[in-house]
Amino acid sequence: MEPTTNDELPLPESNESKKETADELAGESTGELAGSQTSIYQNRKFVQVQFVDVSIKLPLVHPSILLKEIDYPHRELRIVTGVAEGVALGFAWRGVPTPRPLTHELFVDVLTRLGGQLEVVNITYARGSTYFADLIIVKDTQTHVISCRPSDALALALRQSIPVPIMVAEELFAL
Repeated sequence: MEPTTNDELPLPESNESKKETADELAGESTGELAGSQTSIYQNRKFVQVQFVDVSIKLPLVHPSILLKEIDYPHRELRIVTGVAEGVALGFAWRGVPTPRPLTHELFVDVLTRLGGQLEVVNITYARGSTYFADLIIVKDTQTHVISCRPSDALALALRQSIPVPIMVAEELFAL
């Protein structure tokens, strides 16, 4: 999927020359993406969560990502992921050093060297048992919305030197 830049998206008039902060993109008080930059964000509420763990619950063979809502009622969301993705998340979460950069470490390094910054991770919707996410990346005054798997988005967020807000669409807690 091609990355989308804010040149192709409708931006609010007051946003012409201003770089959005993570709080503005995450919707500091309402949990909504500022400016409803893509139709997927219109009229939807997002709540901030924290990454709690990635683990395997035997006898299942696939790792499960556990995210927990920061504010009351502290709901939890579990997302099943692949073994390789679970290992990458576990390494990132626990700060396990690797002899050579893993793909997520490489991406973070490239993003940093090119002057971009991961501002927000949004877990946007689910189709069956498959979840979808967006990376909100800011470079200079441009905001880029890049679709990805939640496991990749979380692995990138966990590898940032500055904490990145993780947002989940409200309706995903009802699944």
